[in-house]
Order: sequence, then structure tokens, then C-alpha cells
Amino acid sequence: MEVKLYPNTMTRKSPKKTANIQQLLKDASKLSDADLRSLISGLEIVLRERDSDSSDTNGAERDEYGRPLNQQGYIELKYIRGCGPYRYLRYWDGRKHRSVYLGKEE
Repeated sequence: MEVKLYPNTMTRKSPKKTANIQQLLKDASKLSDADLRSLISGLEIVLRERDSDSSDTNGAERDEYGRPLNQQGYIELKYIRGCGPYRYLRYWDGRKHRSVYLGKEE
């Protein structure tokens, strides 16, 4: 009886999804002042959205699309061709409306 061994058949571990904070800070130190302010603004929006998801926001004023009023940015859930939802960070950078893809909603 012959036994066949197949090399490299073990599944490989997927890379960790946790962010390396030290690397993020190192990369952020290389940004221009304007880009760094934009990054901070975006992070504040992400934190605010997380807080609003965990707290009761039924009393908050919202526009016709359901977004909170008087905020510089928001997270939008978008469906594309029936797939999704996909998370996008939408915010204003001066006179430009910017968008950052955050990944698929889990």
C-alpha cells in the first residue's frame, strides 16, 4: 500500500485584522498638516457613528435620507447591484465632498 503525502496542504492562517497602532502613527507622522486634519476629522466621524449606533438616536434631527443634521460627515450603507451593504465614510473636506470605502457590513 502506497501512502501519498502532499506538501503544503495545510491551510494557512489568514492575516490578523487588528490594526498595528504604532505603524498607523508612524505613517500619520508623514502626512501633511491638511491631510492629518482630514484624517482626524474622519476618525472623529467614525467614533461618533459608533457612539450613535450604541445609543438611542431616535430623537436626533435627520434629513430626508436619514442622516443626522449639522454634522461634517456620516457613514452611509450602500447597496450595489443588490449586494451589500457596503460602508462608506462621507465627509466634506473644504468644498470637496469626499468618500472612503470602509468595507462590507458584517
